[in-house]
Amino acid sequence: MPGRPCRPFSGGPGPADPAPPPESGLPGLSGAPGMTARQRLAALRRHPLSPELAANRWPAWTALLGEDDQAGFSADLATAAVGLPPGRQLRHVAAQLAAGGWLPAVLSWPRRFLTGHPWSDPQTSS
Repeated sequence: MPGRPCRPFSGGPGPADPAPPPESGLPGLSGAPGMTARQRLAALRRHPLSPELAANRWPAWTALLGEDDQAGFSADLATAAVGLPPGRQLRHVAAQLAAGGWLPAVLSWPRRFLTGHPWSDPQTSS
């Protein structure tokens, strides 16, 4: 189905493999023994806080990108990495902050997991 993430990291469990233990105490999410990865993903997609639910997409987008869709962050990044082309700025700054392993991955979440933007803000749409 278009717009759904598909095993973003190689070597992860397949759909029929046992699900890894939950990493967070997300209320209402079962960590039942014997649960498969497919069952865990289905539970996450149905969870009331899932960004797959239309009402949660705008808040998730805003939480990850801010109210300005990272315009301020992008300007700060360009200032901190002056002289570097845009494609190398994030890697350079992340390396300087010792955040090279996680910062680019977190900043890719909207593109990877919240596909289909732009959404209209449900509070302002008619």
